[in-house]
Amino acid sequence: SYGELVGMVGWQFSGTPYEAGVLELAGPERLICNLQKLDCVTFVESSLAIARISKLGQPTFESFQDELRQIRYRDGRSNDYANRFHYFYDWVASNERRGLVHDMTAESGGVPRVKAIHYMTSHRTLYPRLADSAVLEKIRHCEEQLSKKPFAILPKAQISAALTMIRSGDILAIASATAGLDVSHVGIAHRDAAGAIRLLHASSVSKRVELSEPLLRYLRSRPKVEGLLIIRPL
Repeated sequence: SYGELVGMVGWQFSGTPYEAGVLELAGPERLICNLQKLDCVTFVESSLAIARISKLGQPTFESFQDELRQIRYRDGRSNDYANRFHYFYDWVASNERRGLVHDMTAESGGVPRVKAIHYMTSHRTLYPRLADSAVLEKIRHCEEQLSKKPFAILPKAQISAALTMIRSGDILAIASATAGLDVSHVGIAHRDAAGAIRLLHASSVSKRVELSEPLLRYLRSRPKVEGLLIIRPL
């Protein structure tokens, strides 16, 4: 399955250095394919793209670029900063429409949540491209649209009961309690030999791709976790 492939590919990145903002390079927006340093989102995107081209029988660098562009950008248009999915809600909705993934959160016990999304425009100085007022307005429009849509999240207190639903290779996204922010971290589920679900992720703490402690223990140590999204590659 794609999920099994995503997990296998993700495992090959173990030990790869973490770097924040790996896509935030100077100059015009263009597709960045950096497999030597990863942040949490580029780790998941790269694993998914490689798994897909392997399954399709087209494992070339050019096909990897094409797949990554479609996963990362709205309508596959990589020439505009505002076309990149800066919010994971947007990423999930687009890639579900394309048939690449399925949001399992609701059927795993998740509840709908509508949240005001505004983190980027409220923290404009953190994003140099938002100094351009035209880009700022495009991002603001995106935030306004996301703020109207209900997205299911699995509340923190209910994650334990849903662990049996999670498969190795599922994409796990941590719903944030921070004002204006949808998701604070993403990774790939891994069920270990003892049956415990762990998170394979690009860690900003250890500065590398690694396997976390068991998921519940990992989440309990993070006070700003509101819940979890479970996204299954198809």
